[in-house]
Amino acid sequence: MTLGGLFISYETYRTETKRGWDGGKQAFDTKGRSPWDEALYEKLQKENDEELEGYKKEEEEAAEKAGDTEVQAARGKRAEFWARVGDKV
Repeated sequence: MTLGGLFISYETYRTETKRGWDGGKQAFDTKGRSPWDEALYEKLQKENDEELEGYKKEEEEAAEKAGDTEVQAARGKRAEFWARVGDKV
């Protein structure tokens, strides 16, 4: 699912909004899209950036101090992040 250019999971959106998929309190258009929520977008963007920054630091530390196996493990975490939040459409 995408919220603008931000990739989020259905579970994350449902948890964060607590109003859209729990009884139709939020209006959806004919394509099933919900209204734009700038505050939610900014919050999720910040969380995604922080999580990706952590993976980047871990990968850099592994490259400096450890071997190829540790670097690949750090890259795997970043790949799992994108698999989790990626567009599922």
